[in-house]
Amino acid sequence: MGCNGVDGFLSRPVEFHVFCAGSRPNRCHWAVNRTIARVIYAQIAFTLVGALVAAAWGGMTAAASAGAGGAIGFVPSLLYAVTVRAAAGAAPEKQLRAGYVAEFLKIAATLALFAATFIGFKELSFWPLLLTYVGTLGAYWLVLWFDVPVTKQQ
Repeated sequence: MGCNGVDGFLSRPVEFHVFCAGSRPNRCHWAVNRTIARVIYAQIAFTLVGALVAAAWGGMTAAASAGAGGAIGFVPSLLYAVTVRAAAGAAPEKQLRAGYVAEFLKIAATLALFAATFIGFKELSFWPLLLTYVGTLGAYWLVLWFDVPVTKQQ
């Protein structure tokens, strides 16, 4: 078991060449954390670019709406990362539980942020908010597309 492989589907060993650089668990954790950090940085960058484009396109209301939409995307991701990272190095059962708790917190935070945005904003531009939020979700795929090296199976 460990960093280089686990029992997979039908007890077939699966190697995680994608995230593990060698057999040292610390390097494995670092690689995963680096990817999560890149996702969050990409989400923040997309939020800033989206807010600037929205400001040029529709003024300050659109920019604030785009910023709120981006924050709705990256704040729950940051909460997820912090929650999962707190369980790093713990027993596998605790890591799995932390993943479930983190996902629940991420969904709850997303719903709460949407509610707070719709209740708190007197003027709201729906499309900049929605497009920036969806863009932050797309950051997951974008980062994973460029961050995960393709390895040959032997």
